[in-house]
Amino acid sequence: MSEHRLIVFSAPAPGREDEYNDWYTNTHLAEVIAIPGFVAAQRFELSGDQLDGFPPSPQGYLAIYEFDRPPAEPLQTLKELLEDGSMVLPGSIDVSSIRPWAFSSISPRVAAETGVAG
Repeated sequence: MSEHRLIVFSAPAPGREDEYNDWYTNTHLAEVIAIPGFVAAQRFELSGDQLDGFPPSPQGYLAIYEFDRPPAEPLQTLKELLEDGSMVLPGSIDVSSIRPWAFSSISPRVAAETGVAG
């Protein structure tokens, strides 16, 4: 069975980083995983340690959501909730910075301790 993830890059509106982080961590993650098909979520902040020679990321934050099924249906539900106003993005998020992409695994997970997991 393949695994599916939604990867979302975003950034706060200028001067509203604390508000953005509070909303994202304490409200939005739970809103999204309440949608059938979404089963887990975790946020990340861009590290100061990066590979040299690559352009900097314009977004300082990443959220990774896990699905328990192919992403089409859960993503459609998410879109509908955003469009009908049931889920609202606050002014603390720079909406123009949002970059969501769904991915499906094409290989087994490889881990250093065992070589291949799963």
